[in-house]
Amino acid sequence: MYKCLLKNKLGNTFKSKFKITNFTNLIYKEFATTKTIEECLKKSITFESLKVEDTSGNCGAAFKIIIKSKEFNGKGLVQQHRMVTDILKDELKDVHSIVIKTEEIKNQDKL
Repeated sequence: MYKCLLKNKLGNTFKSKFKITNFTNLIYKEFATTKTIEECLKKSITFESLKVEDTSGNCGAAFKIIIKSKEFNGKGLVQQHRMVTDILKDELKDVHSIVIKTEEIKNQDKL
């Protein structure tokens, strides 16, 4: 095992142990952050509210996403979650766990 530096997308560097088989491979690895997840969702889906929380102590290994959008109206829960994970597929490659809570916007919610 060799120590390796990991770098998230905000530029924070973490030390970790990885077995490195090829020293010409990438030493810095970028991880998702709450900011990058929010930016991806803002570009791809219209929503009324969005909350992204790093539940792994800001190391980018686990996230909780709560999103309320009209685009979920009439879709099943699996379809709603798939919409979110499809948007974030690149961001979530190295994420260990994710909790997604989606909510529809109904006409009475606008009052």
